Amino acid sequence: MSNKRPAEESASSAAGAPAAKKIAVPYDSLQLGKIYSLEELDLKVLVFQNRKLAERIEQRKKAETELKKRIEQLENRQRTDDAVLMIVNRYWNQLDEDVRVLLQRFDAETSDETETKNESSELTSFLTLLSTWDKQELEEKLGQRVEFSKRAIGKLLQAFDRMLQRNEKLHHAIEDK
Repeated sequence: MSNKRPAEESASSAAGAPAAKKIAVPYDSLQLGKIYSLEELDLKVLVFQNRKLAERIEQRKKAETELKKRIEQLENRQRTDDAVLMIVNRYWNQLDEDVRVLLQRFDAETSDETETKNESSELTSFLTLLSTWDKQELEEKLGQRVEFSKRAIGKLLQAFDRMLQRNEKLHHAIEDK
């Protein structure tokens, strides 16, 4: 009879949808024309291969150009980030130094002068070390730096409170006389 398959066997026909079409991949056809010898065939094949290689080289050059642009953008971003980090580091160092000077002015008792000196020397090379630390070490070191600043500001506030209390006592003593 017939060699056609019945409609029931086709899954796409049962659903009412047409059969899925295969995606066509575009490719360049090679028109060789008339070839009279193997040398001529080899020559035409080599010309075709040469053209394909030239196309691939152009694609790679475009990709290389795009990657160079991306690298340049990332380098500019890195320079900007480094500049911001240096500014933050400079102001943070200035804050720590100002707090230390204020503590000295208030004649506050500092727990360890060596601790302050060690922290200061550590802070000067902060940016240099920043690039060598991994994420966990970075979080740890920044945490230590924040704690140092918190302690210093806490000491400053205590010294200020003591000075206010002393001034209030002096004020009350003067009023009582």
